[in-house]
Amino acid sequence: MVDTTAIDLFLGLDLGKEFHHAHGRTADGRTVHDKRLPNTEPRSWSCSPSWWRSSAPFW
Repeated sequence: MVDTTAIDLFLGLDLGKEFHHAHGRTADGRTVHDKRLPNTEPRSWSCSPSWWRSSAPFW
């Protein structure tokens, strides 16, 4: 079993041909993001939360 106690946010992504869908959930089960996303990078960044755009890339 994997220890998930140090994880604050779980993110699920569905990457489709026409659109993507993202779902974010906190460790206590609260949904913080659940919506369809465009599948081009510039359009995806334009609809991302402001805290995503201001943080350093993780890759």
